[in-house]
Amino acid sequence: MSLAEMAHLAQQQLVEQRDQEAYQTLATLLKCDPSNANAYYLLSHIAHKFRNYSKEVELLSQALRLEPDSLRYKVFLARAMAFYGDGNRAKSALDQIDLSLIEDVDLVDAVATTYNRLYLYTEACRGYEKLVGMKGISASSWFNLGICYKYVGKFSKSREALLQAIALQPNYYKAQAALSSLGGCDADDARIRALRELLEQAPGNDSRLHIGHALARELERAGHYSESIDVLNKAKSPEKVRLSYAFSSDQSVFAKVHQNLVAIKSPSNHKVQTVKDIFIVGMPRTGTTLLDRILSGLAGVVSGGELYNFNMAFKKVMNLNGREFASPTDLEINNASKFKQIGDLYEETTAYLRTGKVLTNKLPVNFLYAQQIMESLPDSIIICLDRHPLDTIVGNFRQLFSFDDAAYRYTLDLQDIAKYYLSFKQLTECLADVYRKRFYVLNYEMLVSSPETEVRKLLSFCGLPWEPGCLNIEANHTPVATASSVQVREGIHSKSIGQWRRYQGCLSEAAAILLDGRISL
Repeated sequence: MSLAEMAHLAQQQLVEQRDQEAYQTLATLLKCDPSNANAYYLLSHIAHKFRNYSKEVELLSQALRLEPDSLRYKVFLARAMAFYGDGNRAKSALDQIDLSLIEDVDLVDAVATTYNRLYLYTEACRGYEKLVGMKGISASSWFNLGICYKYVGKFSKSREALLQAIALQPNYYKAQAALSSLGGCDADDARIRALRELLEQAPGNDSRLHIGHALARELERAGHYSESIDVLNKAKSPEKVRLSYAFSSDQSVFAKVHQNLVAIKSPSNHKVQTVKDIFIVGMPRTGTTLLDRILSGLAGVVSGGELYNFNMAFKKVMNLNGREFASPTDLEINNASKFKQIGDLYEETTAYLRTGKVLTNKLPVNFLYAQQIMESLPDSIIICLDRHPLDTIVGNFRQLFSFDDAAYRYTLDLQDIAKYYLSFKQLTECLADVYRKRFYVLNYEMLVSSPETEVRKLLSFCGLPWEPGCLNIEANHTPVATASSVQVREGIHSKSIGQWRRYQGCLSEAAAILLDGRISL
């Protein structure tokens, strides 16, 4: 078999998802021809599929060394660096690529995906806009465009793009869920009936989760709150069984974080003179995005969105390979000599977002790394949002998360969320005590009821100047890529306070868990 025939065979094996056979074919090809750039490129597809992004970067870098003028290798290397968490190098690579000159569908898609991964949603929109105008485009491209339009606040265009995706593929479950999450429409009996039919036909847990969440949203609009919770219960229960989730897994993570806090001899509890990083944490749906919009309305602050960069920097420096966001085994490693390396890597990989300003990172579950953040980034502050426990529980249950990572599996069950809330409260109280000068707890209800008073106090804690315009979040037009991306385009309001009462009949067991934990309701 000639070298060209081997390369063709490997490509066919990849298309047919015969990855092991493709790997063997390509390994043989490279033994015969160690300078075959295409073989390294094809191997990178296998690395990407199995999320081995460091290997993907290595393989594409070798391909590009062999053929330095290859646009294909440059584009896919930029994408690989973005997935690997090296945002700075990925952005630099993209800056050398002229999207307007690319006419290959795969390359346009890779460029758009890379911008998306880097939280550069305006640029991602341009990529996906070009993509949907090309021949043979799939429903997924319209879906990705619709999601990016949502993030940049173009909700009517988002709806149109999602409807295009559904027209091409009516059982596109993610597009159906995204369409319902947009809101802005009255209750629609016809859509409810259509979603019920899709739910009955859904072939697996993932599709049931997406359609279940879409149907629940539509039922809420029609005022059928108890039924919406029932639909979510039926959609989520099989996934909990499939994942064999038990709260004890999260409980062990909280226990390890507590253990590390107790063991620390001299916590970095100084008054930060010049803040460089603000981490906004808390359980999801507690106002983290709202606060991020307020802070990024200040002249000297820029929002990074929900960045996983600290988690990735921690794992790279500590040489950890697990896919979990935080595990007891990961947190067992608490090597103070590594903290500066972690902090330096975090700053390096987020440099392209900073533009000389204070950078916010509003990934809610970063509270599990609060100690490591404080010790690695001495010029950082953590702001933790707290909200009425039952509103928090309902909000978490009604939100659709990805369960590839174990971090959000607790949201599959109302009682598990209540248990998680108890552990969260205990941990944040401990953090606020250990890091009194750097860990600030902000109550959501007080924030929306008295925004100026609460924000002035917060800014004083952070050493940032008060600017009245920061409260006009509806005038903040920067992209926002969270479940609250629609709501935070409105002004600050208190309409979400007490929404748990709509679902009160479904919360008795969760409320009992909270009361047993001495949480006031």
